[in-house]
Amino acid sequence: MSKGKWLRKQILFFTVKKNCRIKKISLILSAESHKSNYLKTKLSLTENNCSMKKILLSLTTLLVMFAGANAQDIHFSQFYSSPLTLNPAATGLIASKYRVAANYRDQWASISAPFRTISASFDLPFLYKQMNKNYFGAGIIVFSDKSGTGDLANQSIYLSLAYHQKIGNPRHPKHYLSVGAQAGYVQKSVNINKLVFANQYDPNTKLFSKISTESFNAASTFGYADFNLGAMWSSYISEMFSIYGGATIHHLTKPKESFLVINSTNVLNNLATFHVGAKIGINDIVYLSPSLLYMAQSQANEFTLGSSIGFQVNDNPKEPTAFYAGAYYRLGDAAVALVGFETKLTRVGFSYDFNLSSLHNASHYSGGFEMSLVHEGNPSTSPRKVIYCPRF
Repeated sequence: MSKGKWLRKQILFFTVKKNCRIKKISLILSAESHKSNYLKTKLSLTENNCSMKKILLSLTTLLVMFAGANAQDIHFSQFYSSPLTLNPAATGLIASKYRVAANYRDQWASISAPFRTISASFDLPFLYKQMNKNYFGAGIIVFSDKSGTGDLANQSIYLSLAYHQKIGNPRHPKHYLSVGAQAGYVQKSVNINKLVFANQYDPNTKLFSKISTESFNAASTFGYADFNLGAMWSSYISEMFSIYGGATIHHLTKPKESFLVINSTNVLNNLATFHVGAKIGINDIVYLSPSLLYMAQSQANEFTLGSSIGFQVNDNPKEPTAFYAGAYYRLGDAAVALVGFETKLTRVGFSYDFNLSSLHNASHYSGGFEMSLVHEGNPSTSPRKVIYCPRF
């Protein structure tokens, strides 16, 4: 789903029809996404000897423009390595004094202008001792996302705050209930000069003019405040088993989104996210880290399920090192292969999405490359055991 679902229909049409010559076309392009139920663009062109390739250039850029403008929530296959985009309740849910995370994703480079997403976050726990092992977490996350031939860009920054309440044994808590909230500002922009629209085609000259009559705001940009709310349960049962789960509601206020001058009723609908994961020790050397993610927005949804298997490569409990490999499946869309390594404080992961949807005829099964880095600094001397995601 996500960035691939609306693009899939666009590319398939291009693949099947690009070598045809036509006299008249009348078609409807549809797009489903995280942020809009259904987007339809109808175009009718009449001409005598028009190259389908030119017309589809117009259709492609038109679809990139409008589908992108209404359809982009950032998306990581290694969702477990981007804690603050996964759930604001994960803020500060660590057994160290701070955490830094960075993620990079490059998608659809084999088909069109790539979709590139970069994110970075910093968070820390505080007031643990003062609140008798209940505590707060605070953090910040920034990300930049650029999509398609129109350079549709999303620049965002969020502040994150969470509260973690111990459950059970007050002296040695192994369970925490966490709630968190995020407040941020989102700015989106597009390069109109790189887009071609249907009204630029002249059936008499069979050429595309440089002037479009589309009514965009002068800056081709807009911004809005955005708010997210989440909750999590995390349990450290033993050295051989821990588990977590949570839910998030994004875009609580359903902000309006539009590049048009006219008053638009287009809103960014709520995005609901549910996630579960665990770490299961097979023995002292091998362990599994299964996890799943479900996302739903309007009539669009995504389900991802998989696991990694880790191998401890040394016997030093103070400086453990592990290598891992795994696979995930995003239902109806892609298979994800991943590898990485982890030390006591640092985790590095690499993954690649293999497209398995009907788009594979155009993509040749190529999808997206992704890498992640999570580093925790200055291990806490407190005895608390907390997790926010699988430790590979």
